[in-house]
Amino acid sequence: MLIESLQAFVAVADSGSFTQAADALFVNQSVISRRVQALEKELETQLFERNSRHVSLTEDGRAFLPYAQRAINAQRDGMNALKGRTLRKSNRLRIGFNHLTQTSASAKLLAQFHKEVAPSTDFGIVENDDELLVENLLAGNIDCAFLLTTDIGIVPASLNMHIVTTMREFIAMRAGHHLAEKESLTMEDVRNEEFIFPVRQPSPISSLTLREFARLPIQPKMRFVIHGGAIFEVLKYMDCVTCVTEDLVREAPGVVYRPFESPGRLTCLFLWKEDDIRPLVTQFADFIQS
Repeated sequence: MLIESLQAFVAVADSGSFTQAADALFVNQSVISRRVQALEKELETQLFERNSRHVSLTEDGRAFLPYAQRAINAQRDGMNALKGRTLRKSNRLRIGFNHLTQTSASAKLLAQFHKEVAPSTDFGIVENDDELLVENLLAGNIDCAFLLTTDIGIVPASLNMHIVTTMREFIAMRAGHHLAEKESLTMEDVRNEEFIFPVRQPSPISSLTLREFARLPIQPKMRFVIHGGAIFEVLKYMDCVTCVTEDLVREAPGVVYRPFESPGRLTCLFLWKEDDIRPLVTQFADFIQS
């Protein structure tokens, strides 16, 4: 049971509105809906009565609410206790990545900072989806984050934002794939293809290809999810494709890449809190912006 699902449930219960709960947690309303639905599925019960004008707790929802509140408070108290220990470690820097930025240009900047500027820095790496990284940054659970996104509008105004780079997206496939004959690919080319994804399926927020699927709207055919390190080996022997960011395009025997034609670019962002003036955070932010 994810703490984010409990937070969504309590926020809706407190406000009586999925929209107001989303505003309170700095996420889209659809995210709140998904988290509440996932919680209801896990608990095998309906927590809210929903109609077009009002949202109210069911009897099971009222019974579960105090337990959810205690779980959230316990998690917060535990984080605060650990945060106090962390703050005493002036060389500790907690950085959030999504599964794409952890292997792209931002990871190289991290290694360069450690080598050239602050070799004694103790890095704590947190991997999560973009929306959860933003939540954790606002809550103080991480010090900064790298996002790779199709929409910089997901970043709240209360966070500082620096554009690290922008890039295109490519479709990777085996050399004998029928799409390999094309110089570039459009949505019409890939809409009926089977996709495989590394670790977890990216969202329309982090993939230009999936953003175009969402606009149609249709769901991509996903064969299975596989660990990123093995994905190119799988591509050599199967008639499936995958999305690859421009900086990850590299020569691999039996694998070809074709640029995906899409308006806009993926944007790699570095985020940190405006009111965070701790020396190490400030030093790292200055380094990223230099």
